[in-house]
Amino acid sequence: MQGYLQRVDSQQGLIFRDHVIELYAVLKRNILVLFDSKENGNVVGRVHMQIATLAPVRSTDNDCDFRLNSGLVELCLRAPSIGDKCQWHNALSDAIR
Repeated sequence: MQGYLQRVDSQQGLIFRDHVIELYAVLKRNILVLFDSKENGNVVGRVHMQIATLAPVRSTDNDCDFRLNSGLVELCLRAPSIGDKCQWHNALSDAIR
């Protein structure tokens, strides 16, 4: 599976806001590879799904958000739509098994 996702970093201060970074994601076998764009192809991160879990969504998350926990880092990723979120969630769940 592949497509655009956003990495969401929630920042709390006087005003609650999300810092969003657009990424291109490719799930190959059991590794999720994150690129800065589809065109450039510079790798900005990898998550090995054998050690990852899908973390519970928080009440403050957007409807299109899902969380991946690698044991060291928890990523909040946002799909473009709820349908895309379901597809990513199913593909990542299958890769984790």
